[in-house]
Amino acid sequence: MYIDKKHSRLKEEKEELVSQRMALEAKINEINNTIRDKESEISHCYQEFFDSKTNKEFVLYERFPSREVVNSSSVRCFPLYSFGEFQTTELAEMIKQIYSFERQKEYEILTLGLVGKYSTKDHGWEFERLIPHLYFLVGNEKTLAPFKHYENQFINEDFLQSSIEDRCKKDFVTIEVERYGRKAEDVLSMECFTGELTDKKGKINYQNYLRYANNYVDTRESCTFSNTSQIFQSRLFTQDYKGIHSLLKYNFVTSDAILAKILVSICIYKRNNGISELTSDDYNHIFGTLYGEKVDIKGLAEKDITRSLTYVPNSKYGI
Repeated sequence: MYIDKKHSRLKEEKEELVSQRMALEAKINEINNTIRDKESEISHCYQEFFDSKTNKEFVLYERFPSREVVNSSSVRCFPLYSFGEFQTTELAEMIKQIYSFERQKEYEILTLGLVGKYSTKDHGWEFERLIPHLYFLVGNEKTLAPFKHYENQFINEDFLQSSIEDRCKKDFVTIEVERYGRKAEDVLSMECFTGELTDKKGKINYQNYLRYANNYVDTRESCTFSNTSQIFQSRLFTQDYKGIHSLLKYNFVTSDAILAKILVSICIYKRNNGISELTSDDYNHIFGTLYGEKVDIKGLAEKDITRSLTYVPNSKYGI
């Protein structure tokens, strides 16, 4: 009968289409799995770049992955973050020496401290507090000129803070020393005395003028700073990525990107050799490879960076 034949034909056609759909769905699932595999490979490309650098000798790497590769990375912090810690004074000296070799001009390190004034809210109340800061400024005569008057001083005011931290220009690097060494051996050897009997040796002493202004009797404060510094940001921020120098803590301008390339190359060298702290031999090898000369980074850091600051009282309260 005609209707029976039509029904059978349509049923067969439907079953064929269902079969084709199942084959297509299987193919789609296969393609989706392949896409996920490719996405995983893409997300590991940034890490893979650094993993592929295995030379135990120091090598200067000048080409790094593009912004697109960095943005696609599944890594949330810099791949060499655990090797980005340096002795702070030696880091400043290294940057100074790299500048000098690269530009064939004189550079220096300027040390100064100050307090920053910050407002915080607690249960609806607003409070002001002072936080001490210590900086190593590396630059030449021109870029350090605005701060030269304050060299080797700890100023109990905050008027210089923004001009130091916001300054981003060629031939100038601000290294803010991290506060509070975790252990006694981690504390940077740096002192500043206010002249009070309560001053503590081996620490930066200052007076809390905010407490003084609010008539609190005890205005004494003291703190220590760490002798090590982490050069990488704690997170892999890429919004303003302009090159490898954008991923370090310091405001390197593009024309100073060579500083970042050398520091990252040193981190690769540290990883490949299982080094936590660079020795004099390491520094000689690195600078010998870069510039054909040995450089006594440790000795020069001791010579160039003071360990004693002169206290400058707050101009308003005289403390």
